[in-house]
Amino acid sequence: MEVAQRTVVGLEIAALLARRAADRPGRSTALAELAAIPNIEATFVHHVLRQLRVAGLVTSRRGADGGWALARPPHTIAVSDVVVALDGPLLAIGGDVPPDGFVGGGAERLLGALRQVVRDVLGAVTIADLASGTLPASIGELVDAGRAGR
Repeated sequence: MEVAQRTVVGLEIAALLARRAADRPGRSTALAELAAIPNIEATFVHHVLRQLRVAGLVTSRRGADGGWALARPPHTIAVSDVVVALDGPLLAIGGDVPPDGFVGGGAERLLGALRQVVRDVLGAVTIADLASGTLPASIGELVDAGRAGR
């Protein structure tokens, strides 16, 4: 599974907006501050922000105090919300997304299970978690199990 750069940038932007909201409640964050992500061009950041705005995850405001802010509290925005907004369905198979409840042969069932696991993990982690640098305990256990299995 490949994660697009725009998704990584979108998650970084959302986490930064969450930290700024905690530091400066009610204030927007300027594009220049968001575009300070190393090795990422401002136009790319703006493109990602527009996609997040279309998805209803961020808002923008013009003027001297203008900028960008999360549209909802960060604890209500799941990582999966950002991924779907920027990349589309969580797991497509050959470009198609199987319908919920699809039961096919062994391979299709395995891929359906994988899709559900991805959905569960990305849905359990919020932007508030990313902003604080912590993961829910259940996800932390998965990370630790993955490290042990290497």
